[in-house]
This record gives sequence, C-alpha cells and structure tokens, in this order.
Amino acid sequence: MRPLRVGVAGAGYGVRFLVPAFRAVPGVRVDAVSASTPESAARAARAARARGVVGWRALVTDPGLDAVVLALPPRLQPAAAALAAESGKAVFLEKPLALSLPAADALAKALRRTPNGIGFEFGELPAYRAARAAASRLGRLRGAAVSWRLASPSLAAARGWKGTADSGALRIFAVHAVDMLLRLVGPARRVWARREYRPAGADARASLCLELSGGVSATLDAVLDAPGGTGWRLAVWGERGSLSWEAPGGDPCAAVLSFTPASGKRRVLSRPTRGADAMRLAASAALAARFAKAARGGPACVPGVREGLAAQRVLEAAARSARSGRWEAVR
Repeated sequence: MRPLRVGVAGAGYGVRFLVPAFRAVPGVRVDAVSASTPESAARAARAARARGVVGWRALVTDPGLDAVVLALPPRLQPAAAALAAESGKAVFLEKPLALSLPAADALAKALRRTPNGIGFEFGELPAYRAARAAASRLGRLRGAAVSWRLASPSLAAARGWKGTADSGALRIFAVHAVDMLLRLVGPARRVWARREYRPAGADARASLCLELSGGVSATLDAVLDAPGGTGWRLAVWGERGSLSWEAPGGDPCAAVLSFTPASGKRRVLSRPTRGADAMRLAASAALAARFAKAARGGPACVPGVREGLAAQRVLEAAARSARSGRWEAVR
C-alpha cells in the first residue's frame, strides 16, 4: 500500500508533537512542513527532517500530499481548511476551529465531504477513557466541575498570536475542558460566563457556568496567571459516587483518575505510565491513526469537525454571555 503522504502546517506545536505523532502511525509518511518565512521554514524542516515549505497556502495545495495537518492560529484555519479540501486533501485540524461560530460553520460546510479529524488529544488519554467507562458507576449525575489554574506569566504576557484574541483562557484552554465535559456528560443547553482580559487583548481568565444534558450543572474555571497555580482537576459526581481527575502541576497528561463511592474508600483507576510529553504524544498518535484510516476511505474519525463545532458553539455562547452578563443559549 502506498504511504499516506502528510504535510504539517505550523512550526511550533506542529513540529514538536504532531510530526512525531503522525510518524508513529504505520503507513504514514510526513513529507513536508510549512512556516511563514523562509528562515522559519528552514528551521522547521531541519527539526522535522522533512521538506520545508514557505506559507500554508503552498502546503495545502501541494499535489504531492494526500493529507494536511493544520497547527495554525484559529483565524487562519477556516481558509486553510477550505483550500485544502478544494485541493483534494484530508484535513486534520486544531482547536478551536475558528475565531467565530459563523467562520466555524463555514469551515464545517467546506469539509462536509472531506475526511477530517481534530486534535482533542486529552480525550485519548487512558485516564479520560477510564472516566468515560466508569461514569455508569455514578448513578444519576448531579454535577461536574473543571478547575485549570496555572501560574503561567509567559502565557499571560505572550507575544505573537498567543497574545492576541486568537488565544487566551477561553479559546486555547477552556475549549479542551468543554470538549471533555460534552463527551463525558452530554450536550450543553446554556451558559453564563465571565472573562478577565490582559492588556495584549486575550483573556487571562474564563469562568463558565453550564447547564448540560439532563439538567446537570457544571462549572469551569480556566486561569493563566494564578500565583502558585492549583493545577488541573476535573470532577464528576452522581448519586452513587464521584470521579476526580487531578494533576497538581496543571497538565492533564500527568493527571491521576480516582473513584470514590458514596459509601466507601477512594480508589485510583488510572495513573500515567510515562512522562507528560510521552503521554501527549501517544494520545496524539492515537488520533493520527484514526484520521489516517478515514483519509484512506475508512470510518469517519471521531473526534472531528462535528465535535469541534459542538465545542465552538459553547465558546460562542460563553463569549456572548461575557458581553451581556446574562445566561445565553447554546445554539
């Protein structure tokens, strides 16, 4: 079988994690990487041991590629994805899909006949999969909460696109937690949100209250500049017990999952078997393998644009709520 020829757009996270993740999949060959300038493209090519391409447009229209992986800012992703689809490529996306819901809807329409996937890698971690399997032990769900508080002055004062409205607590961090809540508990009906901004334009804090399927209430607090930080914690509880997924250092890839029955002793269900970067790479490789099968005509990759759009709808409602000060429907 001819290798699936892949190109990666993005010289940061794309080269560091997505290139090795796709190379870990049998039958996949990473042939090219792109960056915005000749100098950065040359650096990316050396780091990735692949052909360097200047600009994402040249990459997504390259006739020598079968699929493209987009590790681009959200404002660029809709145009890049649409052009890739027009060029006959399967498209792997990063999250969020876009800066706005209309742009995300347009992206989804452009990819409706195109094999696609999205990098919600935390959903592939053994601990999260164990949480989904154990959720039936909780009985009727009563609530959920996510706390992600980091002492990250480098993020809070980031330059480049990560210091703009493309980035921030809501778009880059809370989007992960939203996806995990939706897939673990169920769809969101409405949301109330508050955002605290930094001078550069992105938010350093996003606090959400959500009403999920079945009337389950959830809270989500993502903070980039909490002195000392309190790490990562996702908790879900029901009539018969609770699940808690915790990482004091703030990286879900290093989190430990435990179950506590209503009457009984806390028990660990899953803990990392390797370092956080190795766990992240393995999770990304699992997504890459599923996407590669879809690109060859196999079953649709899940998560894909559909899951990305579900999270985007919550982000949009949260942004509206932060402006209006009211609960906003997720639509």
